[in-house]
Amino acid sequence: MTPTATRRTRLTDQRVASIMSRPAIAVREYATLSDALTAFAASGLRHLVVVDPAGHCLGMLSDRLVAGAWAANPACFDDVHVTALLEPDQPMVASTATIGQAARVMHRLGTDAVVLVDAVAEPVGVLTASDLIGLLAKPSRDG
Repeated sequence: MTPTATRRTRLTDQRVASIMSRPAIAVREYATLSDALTAFAASGLRHLVVVDPAGHCLGMLSDRLVAGAWAANPACFDDVHVTALLEPDQPMVASTATIGQAARVMHRLGTDAVVLVDAVAEPVGVLTASDLIGLLAKPSRDG
């Protein structure tokens, strides 16, 4: 195996929790899009995790979804709950998943992030495409 192929194998076999850039910022399922917009502005993030009252992950809300809702109906922010924008197949992976597994979920769903959840579906972090690019951009220890 070539050194590049070996490095790629090692990268894809790493656990996602080892490279996530930040913990998850969550909004409750009954939050409105206005609440989500406030959370986006306060956090400076592009992805929020949506949780139920028990703190279990229901999915991920992206700034793109909110922008799309606004484009469709600029007056919707106080009337629409964040769960109305969640797709049926949500980008979630176990916090024990490998980078390769997370990348495959991102590719299959056409998203730039996945929520990392623990064994009881509580969010522990978000892995973004920027995290993956940062990992790939690190200089190799081999040379």
